[in-house]
Amino acid sequence: MLAAAFLLPVAVALLWLSAPQPMGPPLHDDRSGWVGPVIIAGGVALWLVGVIWMLRIFRGPRDELPAWRYRDR
Repeated sequence: MLAAAFLLPVAVALLWLSAPQPMGPPLHDDRSGWVGPVIIAGGVALWLVGVIWMLRIFRGPRDELPAWRYRDR
């Protein structure tokens, strides 16, 4: 699962690079130019939250004590 989470940005980048270029003017008129970067930043932030949450779950408590605490048994 962690590999899929870390390969997702690579897949998105490859899809972004392989998208065809538009042949005409854009259908919308975004004069401010801040909407696209905000959407991208939001997606990256959500991806980071998801990866951090997955790492937290992955590193969670286990049933056995760590090997270095063998004397406490």
